[in-house]
Amino acid sequence: MLRVVALIFITLTYILLSNMIKSELTLYLLTVSIVISYFYLSKNIFLKLSSLFFFIYFFIPLMPISNYRGIISLTTMHEYSIFILVSLFSILLPSIIIFNQKKKAVYLSFGRYTALFVKLHLILVFLLVAYIYIRYGNIILHQELRMEISPSLGYIVKSSLMISLIAALNRMNKKPSKYYIFIYYIAPLLPAFLIGSRGTVIMTIISLLLIKIIQKKSIIIPYIKNNFAFYTTNITTREVIYAISISIFILYFIFYLRRYNSQYSTPEQLIEYYFTVKSSLLYLILPLYLNLRETIGLTNIIINNGLENHILPYPLILADFVTLLPGEQIAAGQAFGSMIGTAGSGGLTPGLFGGLMLDFSYINTLLFISIFSIVLSILYQRSKYNDYYLIVFALLTVQFFHLFHRGFFKPEYLFTLIIVFIYLFTMKKNTNKGKF
Repeated sequence: MLRVVALIFITLTYILLSNMIKSELTLYLLTVSIVISYFYLSKNIFLKLSSLFFFIYFFIPLMPISNYRGIISLTTMHEYSIFILVSLFSILLPSIIIFNQKKKAVYLSFGRYTALFVKLHLILVFLLVAYIYIRYGNIILHQELRMEISPSLGYIVKSSLMISLIAALNRMNKKPSKYYIFIYYIAPLLPAFLIGSRGTVIMTIISLLLIKIIQKKSIIIPYIKNNFAFYTTNITTREVIYAISISIFILYFIFYLRRYNSQYSTPEQLIEYYFTVKSSLLYLILPLYLNLRETIGLTNIIINNGLENHILPYPLILADFVTLLPGEQIAAGQAFGSMIGTAGSGGLTPGLFGGLMLDFSYINTLLFISIFSIVLSILYQRSKYNDYYLIVFALLTVQFFHLFHRGFFKPEYLFTLIIVFIYLFTMKKNTNKGKF
């Protein structure tokens, strides 16, 4: 409890007094220190994961090593830091509440037709990948070709990613075979990777890790063992390292492949033109730095110039859903890009904070992130004893991180939830009452 009190005191003190800070470096170091405090002082898995994400998001792109997307102002850094800390504080609050009432433990296993459904799903998706390669060419080697794939076709191909998450919920009565691991964990990741989608693959791997970590600490394990013989697949440190290594490989492999096999500037050109520090070590952080700096830099432009959405009659954060309607509608990224100008026909994404600031006041933006964070925190509390909540929490959490980086809701978020619910319908539900 003392740790929680300390976090509350530190956060509220910073929010109330941060306006007095007049140095970018002081604000930067203080914010990073508070986020690190959340990571070390909290025992909440979700809060630790969120603080790690925000640490990376704030620490790496705001390092004073380049002028990419301009110089970030003190005002932007201050408002961004408040935005992050409000989210962490909101995640912390529900975790303080202790639930003593009776709850029903819910755990899942494959139903009669789940395995068949998975195999038919994989066959369909791999056939679509073959069709895409025949029609558009080798997308892995020529990443620019991925832009020609229709969004609906891309959604269907990436839908196989959800198979890995469903497989993680399956309570088995024996150790999974290598065949099972390949079919249910590895094969579902390949189609999305083959069409150049690195972000969704990494998101799925993180979701899978999150499910396994929560399962390891689940409070329903004793109740399951009493009613259902199953093999406990506790995640190991080695498996975590493998998963993180695969994610890093995907991120860096596709980034450098795109840079060296397209019209984009090469890494050497970027370092020479934008970076004040010249070092070969920059190649280690370049993919992360440029991606994160891009969104904060665009948010900086929004705040410093007071940009607002005067292009569309509805909030930009929801604009991509409107593109699903008949007729031709402009996407959120393209609408925002037209505000500040782009080199090509593609769009730009300013991150969640910048995306909200285009349509809402600063207070309403903080209210949005607070409510969103509280809902996820409540889902986390319930995921400890209910597999339905577990998979929804894991999926929404990673989608939240993606939304935080992108800034605009993607129809794909809803589509993946629908796929998950379809699979959940095929699974066997096991229940047991107990006091937690």
